[in-house]
Amino acid sequence: QWMSKKHGIIRAVARSGKTVIMSYIVQKMKQKTLILANQRELLVQWQKEFSTVVTNCEEIRTEKHPVIGVMRKWSDIDKYDIVLTTWQIWNTNKAKLRKYRNAFGLIFVDEIHRCNADCPKNVISQFNARYKGGVTATVERKDGRHYYMDFIVGPVTAEVETEQMKCK
Repeated sequence: QWMSKKHGIIRAVARSGKTVIMSYIVQKMKQKTLILANQRELLVQWQKEFSTVVTNCEEIRTEKHPVIGVMRKWSDIDKYDIVLTTWQIWNTNKAKLRKYRNAFGLIFVDEIHRCNADCPKNVISQFNARYKGGVTATVERKDGRHYYMDFIVGPVTAEVETEQMKCK
């Protein structure tokens, strides 16, 4: 559903495979990609899951460096095809944000429902990526600030309709 529009939010219940879906989209889009999250732990988890799910990383690779990595320094942006970083890093360095605002063709925001504050919405909206998306299990917010998600990446364009998966 998301691939037909190439923007918007994917709503899916917890443990239904949001990271797997994002990995599939990243793999199919073959764009320089920025994955944003609010916590570094989510990014490390995302990288691990991606490396498990995507078996044909060679098809994504554009250079002779690792396909995916968590950004530790600014030069890592040129090093990886898929850059994983928190939005807080971008908010603390506006000059780097301006420099790299055109560097990515695809931006995905993990747990996009957390984008109700000024920091993430201001950062994400600065990027000129052609394609933007986000994943969440929680679209509606009690504080009414869910409209920020529509502003940042667009409305819900895909939904996973499944029961929550249970670990065994």
